[in-house]
Amino acid sequence: MSIAGRFSRLVTSPIKHHIYVSRSNDVAVNLSIEHYLFQKSHPASTVLFLYVNKPCIVIGTNQNPWSEVNHTLLRDEIKVIRRRSGGGTVFHDLGN
Repeated sequence: MSIAGRFSRLVTSPIKHHIYVSRSNDVAVNLSIEHYLFQKSHPASTVLFLYVNKPCIVIGTNQNPWSEVNHTLLRDEIKVIRRRSGGGTVFHDLGN
């Protein structure tokens, strides 16, 4: 069975607690995994997903990036990305 197949089978299993640690520092990859875990995890399970991203700004689904981010100070290497869940705007970097 492929790694993706084993991961999918593990995520949907009725095991009560799951802990995952991402090896990626890419915000898009980590938010995609987070969303997948949210969508596919067994409803009775508790999931802890740990990750650290390269410098980026993550905004909630209902936030306006033009009012939340000072675009004149934003450097090219800092991504602005929207997560599917709500909540405020947060800055991520390799130190948090």
